Amino acid sequence: MRKLIFFSILILIFGPMVFLAIAMEPAPAVSTATSATGTDATRAKSVLKKFWDVTESGTGKRPLEVSQQDMNSVLAFAARAVPTLRGKAQITPDEVRVTSSVRVPGIPGGRWLNLHVGVAPSDRGLHLASIRLGDYSLPAGTVLPVIRVVMDLVLGDGVGTIAVNSIDGVSIDAGKVTVGVALNRADRKALTGRLKATARSIANISSPEDVRAYYLAIDAAVTDGRLKSKGSTVPYLRYAMELAGRKAQGSDAQAEVQSALLALAIFCGHYKFERLIGDVVPENMRGKRTGCAGTTLGGRKDLRQHFVISAGLQAASNEGAAFTIGEFKELLDSAGKGSGFSFDDLAADRAGIRFATALLETEAQGRQTLVGRLGSERSVFPSIAGLPAGLSQGEFERRFGTVDSTAYRDMLKTIERRIDALPFFADL
Repeated sequence: MRKLIFFSILILIFGPMVFLAIAMEPAPAVSTATSATGTDATRAKSVLKKFWDVTESGTGKRPLEVSQQDMNSVLAFAARAVPTLRGKAQITPDEVRVTSSVRVPGIPGGRWLNLHVGVAPSDRGLHLASIRLGDYSLPAGTVLPVIRVVMDLVLGDGVGTIAVNSIDGVSIDAGKVTVGVALNRADRKALTGRLKATARSIANISSPEDVRAYYLAIDAAVTDGRLKSKGSTVPYLRYAMELAGRKAQGSDAQAEVQSALLALAIFCGHYKFERLIGDVVPENMRGKRTGCAGTTLGGRKDLRQHFVISAGLQAASNEGAAFTIGEFKELLDSAGKGSGFSFDDLAADRAGIRFATALLETEAQGRQTLVGRLGSERSVFPSIAGLPAGLSQGEFERRFGTVDSTAYRDMLKTIERRIDALPFFADL
């Protein structure tokens, strides 16, 4: 009996790993990742807004309608944020087909996991018509219950059951799919709250309380005159990092740096950044202009925001996601009535990402050296002279084609060389 139990446990632990290894394939099912455009950015933003509307507001059944182009636009940006991921969606009269390919790291020659999922129309609930991993078809009828149970176990609070039960029908018409989302107020709050908390936990983001301590310390430095409400933002960067260095004595230095960067992203960037972390800003300070709001980088307030928000995103996620968000904004600006695609904004994004990366990945002694280099903007913020700015979508495509073109990559290399030449990044 003991041997039977032992082997059963081994099968439960290693069975899925063995199956995944067998299911790997030498080539991706999605041959190439779709290049993102300004139109894709507009579509992706629309999808995100629709998703926000049905999951964060109202009660009862709400329709979430997306087209095939909408789905592929979202997948295009997902692939830019995670280069090992590719995805493609297709809507037919009979089903919605989504194919995703993920490159498995650490395997010579490269191996891929290819997942194929088909969702059929239904009057109630979600009906998986087919699901296949590599060459192996899985029993569609049992996959959804397993997903529900796993989500319940991992996320807690019955979130898996809430999520699965919230899908109240799927319809397909004229190349669009409409998903009925039915959530009462309590389930809506439980679902979104738990998903956000789990995402923060997986990303190992600092607690709201730790970030709030830095936020209040920066505000106090403004109040007593140590930090000025005009001029360069660099003194704010230096103050926050010096404070992180002092607080790091006997604690997790990297966690202190992360908390300081996240506080800067809210205090000197935008109050909406708080949504990634939780309740940071005290009630009596909400909606009030911070002392950093009048400061600049490169002589501009918007470049200050680009820099500190990108640094915060890097601290909260990774370089691919942080830069993709900045790139997404520029592509969005190039379409419609936006301010246009601007490489000077991307330069500020890249400098902020590099700033955060350097501080997070450098040991304590080296970090002190880096902070000591924050004497002026010339040490940490690149020249934006001659960088194309304000390009409409048409102008961008005429000059650079796509964000995967050689001309576009060459412009990014120019920005990187300017950042490399700054004293803050010397020897890194």
